[in-house]
Amino acid sequence: MVTTTATHHKNRAANMNSIVDPVRLIIFYLLFVNVMSAPAANSPSALTCDVTQQPNGLYLYQLSRAPSSSNCSTCWEDREEIIARDSKFNKPVQFLTNQSITLNECKDYLHYTQDCTSTSATPRTHSKALGFEEAHCKINCSHLMDPLSTPVNSTLSVPRQNHVHDGIGYSLVVVVVVGVVVGVVVVVLGVLFYKRKRKESLDNRVSYTPAIGQINIEGQEMAEV
Repeated sequence: MVTTTATHHKNRAANMNSIVDPVRLIIFYLLFVNVMSAPAANSPSALTCDVTQQPNGLYLYQLSRAPSSSNCSTCWEDREEIIARDSKFNKPVQFLTNQSITLNECKDYLHYTQDCTSTSATPRTHSKALGFEEAHCKINCSHLMDPLSTPVNSTLSVPRQNHVHDGIGYSLVVVVVVGVVVGVVVVVLGVLFYKRKRKESLDNRVSYTPAIGQINIEGQEMAEV
């Protein structure tokens, strides 16, 4: 009886260890996924550009945020030429700040770049450098200047980089991975819990059977005496 009970406790301990090891592995994996996704969550949002038609007829191209440093090299250009670089600008420019540019004529497309790694760096040649960002400003000038066209909101906000889509795609991947992992955890724990309960039930039956047999044998011996 004592040997059977000890074996029963030993089996329970082995079952608990078989459950703890997968749980530890899964917890470690979840922590790893969380650490890997933290930089993406803490990184600044992609730089965007809002194009606004002003009441005085000027056109304001407004960035979502200013450069992180006053030493950044900046550049505004249309499809043909550079219209502003750092604090210098050409004729179409009426006002220039570190976060916007105002033109006296509408341009369908403006490309903005900023490089905060070096004041002498050329933005085009440092597209992968740390501190480099860009925004693409687009607006339908023909539609705005046509008096017969359907009125539209004068403020157009359009995403300017594929980084926005990349960030959304990465977030969806993280959510799917976490969901799959949680589902696997639930299934594994359910299976292990079921096996442990079934094992305990079988162990209980085995542990009580010898005692009943022993009582029956002792009863027969006393009857013969």
